[in-house]
Amino acid sequence: MMRKLGLREGAFLVRVARKTIEHHLLGRELKLEFPPWCGEKRGVFVTLETYPEGELRGCIGYVEPLKPLKEAILECAVGACHDPRFLPLDSSELNSVTVEVSVLTPLEKVEGKNQRARIEKIEEFKHGVLLSLGGRKAVFLPQVWEMLPRKEDFLTHLALKAGLAPESWKSEECEIYRFEVQAWKERRPNGEIEEVKLGGAKWKR
Repeated sequence: MMRKLGLREGAFLVRVARKTIEHHLLGRELKLEFPPWCGEKRGVFVTLETYPEGELRGCIGYVEPLKPLKEAILECAVGACHDPRFLPLDSSELNSVTVEVSVLTPLEKVEGKNQRARIEKIEEFKHGVLLSLGGRKAVFLPQVWEMLPRKEDFLTHLALKAGLAPESWKSEECEIYRFEVQAWKERRPNGEIEEVKLGGAKWKR
């Protein structure tokens, strides 16, 4: 089981993501030093939101721990600037977006005697979910529960994101994986950093 990261470690990752984005958009060379724990392979996502509206501006990440954090965080930060769902982030937006970093636990395939039993093992506001069927797959971080608090709505929108029929998550052939996250976010652009607690509670660093 992977150890949990502390507030200082999470804040470090958010600041690294912010610096990476700034240097990328401004065309500057970035030199960073990473502590040993950043050599651990972890799944990680970088999310950008407009400020103060809080609307999604970009979100890119690795669901599985394919690369060390010190590599994955840099790639995801740059990738979030070029999320294909949106126009590329411009340097003029640096002071109008907040940065959030989510570090994932390893994927766990949800098992059960049938799909209903498997669905019951997904906990709202706790688990992120990866859905896979017929070669199509999609993932929602646990933060999405804030917008889709009903499990049926959550899974229906996840199926649609994967390009599947709305109720395909009910199929016995549909594979479901769950995971948890630790997340940290800027309260305002380049401002104080807080740990994100789902359900509306947040702890400021």
